[in-house]
Amino acid sequence: MPARTLVRRSRPLGLLFLCLVFVLILAAPAVSQDDDTAVDRQLSLQIDAPKGEFAVGDEALVTLTATNPGGIVVEAVTLQLHDQPGLEWSEDFKSTWLELGELPPGESRVIEGRVRVTGLPAGGVLPLFATLNGYDTPPASAGA
Repeated sequence: MPARTLVRRSRPLGLLFLCLVFVLILAAPAVSQDDDTAVDRQLSLQIDAPKGEFAVGDEALVTLTATNPGGIVVEAVTLQLHDQPGLEWSEDFKSTWLELGELPPGESRVIEGRVRVTGLPAGGVLPLFATLNGYDTPPASAGA
């Protein structure tokens, strides 16, 4: 008579193993690539301009600093210089839209140019305002 192998089935252990795997899959945080990179895509903009009294025709040197404080390259970065009453961006800037290209993480670009006073508003304050934009990145605005 041939030897018979006795196979013992252990259903409770198999079910326990499947339940454990199922719980581990559900407990793992769901992180998509989009969620991960959206947190790391950041832009920062700072405007430095002289303070003081200006007359019509005066010019002042303005420094704009575009920074990527995030952890991922921001592509298609542009700087928009907003027209404001009483101020005119000089030819130094070539346009009110400046293409800065890619901005790697932790890097900054400094853009310098002059603004010209073309009129004085009733309140006497001449505001500067600009916006930094990048592909799939929240815009950053600054004023002086």
